[in-house]
Amino acid sequence: MKAITIRQPWASLIVSLDQNGRPLKSVETRSWKTGYRGPLAIHAGKFRPDMFFMGMNGKKMDIFAEAGLHGDNDILNLPYGAVIGKVTLVDCLPLEELAGYALDTPRERAFGNWSPGRYGWILSNPILFEKPIPARGKQGIWDWAPEEM
Repeated sequence: MKAITIRQPWASLIVSLDQNGRPLKSVETRSWKTGYRGPLAIHAGKFRPDMFFMGMNGKKMDIFAEAGLHGDNDILNLPYGAVIGKVTLVDCLPLEELAGYALDTPRERAFGNWSPGRYGWILSNPILFEKPIPARGKQGIWDWAPEEM
């Protein structure tokens, strides 16, 4: 299965649902595009931020709080260095093409970098694994062969 390493808390946001059963994060913003489409394992990288919320404005903090992330301790308690779930990568578009449409929401903007020249990887069908599966991450899209899933 193809996989991608993503820093926390974004990795967890991608594979989690809100209280209404909708994905918390459906657009992964990247500086590069991909032609890959299909299942994608989400690996939470090992990097642990010391002070994730430092300097963040109140509105953005409120959006993270609505997702269950109320402070730095919540971020530090997420799983690291493991595959935590999977999604389906359905498309990859320049963010300029997504601006002003259904996926361009305050939540998606808070959870990504929507600067011009970047790409939106459109994700669907998030599944959060019951138990994180320890794995070593890599850059880019890489092959992950889980012993058991």
